[in-house]
Amino acid sequence: QNQGIGVTTTARGFFGEAVPVTAMSLTEVTSFALKCHNGKHVKADTNGDLKASSTVIKDLEKFDLIHHDDGRVSLRSFQGKYVTADRNGDVRASSASIEDGSKFEVVKHDGGLISFNSIRGYVAAEMNGKIRANRTIIGAWERFQLKDRSQKQRKASGDAGITPSSPKRDDCNGAVGIFDTFCQLESVFLAEERYAKTHADRTAVAF
Repeated sequence: QNQGIGVTTTARGFFGEAVPVTAMSLTEVTSFALKCHNGKHVKADTNGDLKASSTVIKDLEKFDLIHHDDGRVSLRSFQGKYVTADRNGDVRASSASIEDGSKFEVVKHDGGLISFNSIRGYVAAEMNGKIRANRTIIGAWERFQLKDRSQKQRKASGDAGITPSSPKRDDCNGAVGIFDTFCQLESVFLAEERYAKTHADRTAVAF
């Protein structure tokens, strides 16, 4: 049974009682993917539809985890939309702001699996891959494996020598980190190319 919204949640399902989880246990997670009972990952399509259909983790399979003071969390898709459970139980990544249906309790289970409880019910990945939030108990379909991608996100930013707020690297202006080296090499190659072209033109005129 669910013991209400708060920092600690516990749930009972087909497989016994879950391990209590606090919001603090997920505070280091900022980017993640969700693997479902069918072995597929949840994907947020560009139209907001959520489906457990991906065998690999790319941008559309990654979500940002937003923590709230009451212990609940929100999920934000790659398109910047929040995952929301509608009145009919449909779950889509289509909300531009955080609503009541966009906040979820996190329930942790043995084996590293988690469940999400919304104001509409527990979130489930149905047999056809459709994501719904209309369950009153936790079974296999309501359990997800959370794959933390926070470290990879930070490493990617660090390797590039940029922060998420930095502009994209389209030229050598304002180069940082390793890009400085590439830009310097590019300048050398361009200079050699200009010299070779000029030398060839002068040789042709001489003859």
